[in-house]
Amino acid sequence: MALLHEAIAGIVNKFNVKALNRFQMDAITKFVDGEDIFINLPTGYSKSLIYQSLPLVYDAILKSPGHIVAVVSPLINLIADQVSYLESIGVCATCLNAMVREEDKLGLEQGKFSIVYGTPKAWLTNERWRSMLNNSTYSKKLCAIAVDEAHVIKQW
Repeated sequence: MALLHEAIAGIVNKFNVKALNRFQMDAITKFVDGEDIFINLPTGYSKSLIYQSLPLVYDAILKSPGHIVAVVSPLINLIADQVSYLESIGVCATCLNAMVREEDKLGLEQGKFSIVYGTPKAWLTNERWRSMLNNSTYSKKLCAIAVDEAHVIKQW
């Protein structure tokens, strides 16, 4: 538990927030304890911070860097905003799209990004990205798959 509190302190510092709210703390704690989590909260509760913090939490708890969260989100503009924000605070993040630079494709496959966003279509229709989730790096370092804005996805 001490390692979790240490990791939470790192999150508060990295994301420049005063503290995590009780919903965030509860979700992160349960996830680290091995539970699957479903979060349904109103706008403004910083739900994204929960999955965005997981690589940092796992890096701290397991004393092993390079953990990855794959995020499925149908909203391209939101993805772009979140990637930009994460990069601005020093979190390696990217998105799967047709504009991915060749050097970033290699970095993606090698696990160089902590947060990897993609639309459902990008994750499911591109064989390179689908198979990436099964490579040895992702098999070892993928700590979560998050589905954000699921209510916007038209077909499952």
